[in-house]
Amino acid sequence: MRLERRSCFEETSFFAWFPVQLALFTSSVLTATLGGEDIDETLDFNNKRAIIRKMYIFRYLSDHQMTMLIKAFKTVRYMSGEYIIKEGERGTRFFIIKAGEVAILKNNKRLRTLGRHDYFGERALLYDEPRTASVCANSAGVDLWVVDKSVFNEIIKGPMLAHLEERIRMQDTKVEFQDLQVVRVVGRGTFGTVKLVRHVPTDIRYALKCVSRRSVIALSQQQHIRLEREIMAENDHPFIIRLVRTFRDKEFLYFLTELVTGGELYDAIRKLGLLARSQAQFYLASIVLAIEYLHERNIAYRVRTK
Repeated sequence: MRLERRSCFEETSFFAWFPVQLALFTSSVLTATLGGEDIDETLDFNNKRAIIRKMYIFRYLSDHQMTMLIKAFKTVRYMSGEYIIKEGERGTRFFIIKAGEVAILKNNKRLRTLGRHDYFGERALLYDEPRTASVCANSAGVDLWVVDKSVFNEIIKGPMLAHLEERIRMQDTKVEFQDLQVVRVVGRGTFGTVKLVRHVPTDIRYALKCVSRRSVIALSQQQHIRLEREIMAENDHPFIIRLVRTFRDKEFLYFLTELVTGGELYDAIRKLGLLARSQAQFYLASIVLAIEYLHERNIAYRVRTK
């Protein structure tokens, strides 16, 4: 066997053909660095922590809370077509996808798919109510990290709880089209208009993107609109507009999203003039974080400028 640069090996017999530089770790140093006696168990723990730290749902956790959560997770495997949770049943567990893909179903109709490091099941953990959708394994095998409701509720507090409640509120699929009241038009585009609407039962304001079906067909953009819906439904990031649900009628396709009232950055720069360094850093960092999130999910964001 011949080892090259960046290779590693345990204590055994190797002969150097020419001068080399090695990094040496004793077992005591390695154990202290990784934080545990069982190397495999410690590597698994650190891997979970690295992944969970990147999830915005857990970004407010302290080190102690993070450790408690990771230790509480159990790994469960489901085979293709096997139901993980069923619509209508009481929820008692929260799931993170370690590997594989699952399908979200409502009334036996597929709404979207979730993949590696996505999560689901949080609503039933916060509220004592039945599951609002079913989830089944969509790939040959799905490995999930699972935590029980009793443990989860001991950890979820403060800002993290507020973030979860906001996410659930924005993704409430119980919003019906007939309950939306148009307030005014806030934008116009190639395919239609964007309207500010109010959900009458809850008084929550949303943005309603109205896409002309005739324009979509005339410009052969059916696949583009379909992909836009799928991608928006799968994303959950504070710097990306959240899709609540979609509707359709004979003339229009409708995208109901969260309302962002700050306007466009380009328009703000034209009015404000040259930005201060700190302002520019803030806006650029926000954009970079959103694009980084998309790229981690193999989504390329393209912009055409005139």
